[in-house]
Amino acid sequence: MEEKIDIFAIQQKVDFRVMLRDILRQWWMILFFSLSAAMATDIVVNELYVPRYTATTTLYVTSKGVNNTVYTDISTTSTLAEELSYVLSTSVMERKVAKELGMEELDAEVTVEQASGTNMLTITVTADTAVNAFRVISCMIDNYDTVTEYVLADAVIDIIQAPVVPASPSNSVQDRKLMEEAFLAAAVIVILLTAFAS
Repeated sequence: MEEKIDIFAIQQKVDFRVMLRDILRQWWMILFFSLSAAMATDIVVNELYVPRYTATTTLYVTSKGVNNTVYTDISTTSTLAEELSYVLSTSVMERKVAKELGMEELDAEVTVEQASGTNMLTITVTADTAVNAFRVISCMIDNYDTVTEYVLADAVIDIIQAPVVPASPSNSVQDRKLMEEAFLAAAVIVILLTAFAS
């Protein structure tokens, strides 16, 4: 007669002391995989990272014949600034700048923003190199009058903040933080695998 084994009678106990001992014994493996994950993350991030540089300038827009000290005239100049913002954002300006710089098409992101309720405009140019960003924004400043002379003949534009060549990328990557996260994630995974194997 076959002897029947009661599977419910077999009890498997989890011994946390043994598990902890095994994890501590494998400290070198945990450290090795964690450091490997951190270094691999750094390599991948630096390979995929494409720096972008941003140059900005601030313009002050007024209207010919308007007394700039009178607050009632802000609505007139604000409307003028809004119209200028639109003109500077058009493809006409982009084509003009691209032609001046000898490009087939403008290889930069251009945004023009008007400070709410004011006659101040901020032009922002983002490009692949610091020099390109500066060249594009400088060319826009040099050529805005040719684009706006017929549309906004009454506009008077003064530069409050001149553009400068960006010293560092505007999209700096935080590779140290990503490396730390990869290190911790790898450590947790190896610890869990070691505990499971134990």
